[in-house]
Amino acid sequence: MSPLLSPSSRSSRTSFRALAPAVALVLAPLALTACSGDDEAPAPAGATEPAAAPSSSAPSLPKGVKPAAVPTKVANDVDDRKNVVMSGCKATDGGWGATGTATNPGKEDVTYKVTVFFTTTAATTINSASTEVDVKAGDTVKWDAAKKFTAPDEMLCVLRGVAAD
Repeated sequence: MSPLLSPSSRSSRTSFRALAPAVALVLAPLALTACSGDDEAPAPAGATEPAAAPSSSAPSLPKGVKPAAVPTKVANDVDDRKNVVMSGCKATDGGWGATGTATNPGKEDVTYKVTVFFTTTAATTINSASTEVDVKAGDTVKWDAAKKFTAPDEMLCVLRGVAAD
């Protein structure tokens, strides 16, 4: 051990204790600098920066298709959603539509609000439609939600929300 730091005598211990905070203040920034250094070695003289990797971008909308404003807050109740099934998604006259069934397992009549988002095959939401489905207690009924808009040849339908009124 170094004679300056050795606690072999009372005066050395006092000096060490007095110097300890100062030593800590000097060493702390050095320790932090050592931990936050750049992991890469410096480039040799005359080296060039590597080319940036090409970035990916979202696919553009199909020609003639313009996205509409879609609801950002859609009521969706997990228990109600279990009672509604979307079984169809197809082009309609001048737009797109979804179909399905709604079941009411309860003892009182219920009205479900069903919201469907229409998206491109790349999952870009183009438009939406909502419908209210009245279902008597213990019954199952068919529903459809459609919207007129310019749509590409292929679309997806997303059952975005179901909630009983």
